[in-house]
Amino acid sequence: MSLTLQQWLSRLESLHPTEIELGLGRIEVVYQRLAISDRLPRVVTVGGTNGKGSTVTMIEAIALDNSLSVGAYTSPHLFCYNERVRVNGCVVEDCLLVEAFEKIEQVRGDISLTYFEFGTLAALLIFADAKLDLVLLEVGLGGRLDATNVVSSDISVVTSVDIDHTDWLGNDRSLIAVEKCGIARCGKPFVCGEPDIPESLLLTVEEIGCRGYFLGVDFQVESGNEQFTYTLTDEAKQEGVNVVTGAPELHPNNVACALQVTALLWPEISLEDSAHTASAVVVPGRQQWVDCKGSAKVLVDVGHNPHAARSLARLLSQFEGKYEVHCLIAMMHDKDIGGVIEVLMPCVDSWSVASLPGVSRAAKGQVILGELNNKGGTGRCFTSPADALDEIGLSENSLVVVFGSFFTASAALDYFRVSL
Repeated sequence: MSLTLQQWLSRLESLHPTEIELGLGRIEVVYQRLAISDRLPRVVTVGGTNGKGSTVTMIEAIALDNSLSVGAYTSPHLFCYNERVRVNGCVVEDCLLVEAFEKIEQVRGDISLTYFEFGTLAALLIFADAKLDLVLLEVGLGGRLDATNVVSSDISVVTSVDIDHTDWLGNDRSLIAVEKCGIARCGKPFVCGEPDIPESLLLTVEEIGCRGYFLGVDFQVESGNEQFTYTLTDEAKQEGVNVVTGAPELHPNNVACALQVTALLWPEISLEDSAHTASAVVVPGRQQWVDCKGSAKVLVDVGHNPHAARSLARLLSQFEGKYEVHCLIAMMHDKDIGGVIEVLMPCVDSWSVASLPGVSRAAKGQVILGELNNKGGTGRCFTSPADALDEIGLSENSLVVVFGSFFTASAALDYFRVSL
């Protein structure tokens, strides 16, 4: 009898001795056995410390607005695994994932694959069978040794470079940049949205021999008078196009990356229309405003590192003096909890911290509270985000920010009955 999707996912969690094992040796062999590569269309691979999923979703929206078929692979998910694999903007059904897992199982032999490697191959199989115009892949961790890098992409993107996943990538930003740049390919376009470009990244681009397009050098974003102006370049970097929009829902640097990719992929597509499409995209859990029916303003964000906290702090600065800002934070124990709190401290008037029941990687609420106290802050500790939200006063002059992880965002969106 065939396993259900949930049974497959439970099985995948126990197939490999470790949750994460970077390297392409195992997945490369199975990828070749599945004979996927010749059946894939053009591929864009998107890496970066933050902004990967948002950039993928904006390119996806632009493609769909222009009647192009597109597959998108992102991770992790908020509510259900199927969210990770979308075809033409729709999450795939259980049966497609199960069928893909069965095919992988038939050919992998004695090769042990991680949960993420299995999922990546399944997504690629589904995309290959769907006969698409474009495939978008979000890097899981790092880049050079990530499972998504088994595919030689036609365009690679690094949205940002900062410190995260230090157990795997270390805490040297220069070395992290080299790892992220490892998704680039010789002779192919490489789009970089990091404004503070590490020298190591520039050297790696030169060594690989890809064609670099850098934010602030080859393409631009400028703001003023509540408008954003994006300057995009053609493949030869000989002609620039300016487009103007209102304030985007997502980070303007990521919008700029999505638009520059669009300019390279489809020169015939209107960049003005694309800019308006990208600016209107909302990605669940990414600085997402939640409607609380006239009470407090609520903002939910999956961000989980100081770089993401700085982006959130810039957004919160717009509301200084207008609202009492209350932050509910729940994070993984292997993240820079103190660093995140330190960044947000000037923007927050009061704090709650919470544990995440059932999440083995989660930091206990008391641990987060200790970090908050170490930074000179005080707050209340709760057993779960839901318990905290029950106690937080949602008055009209308050702004409640829920931040710290995908699990935290998922719990908050579930609490407010927000579905995808």
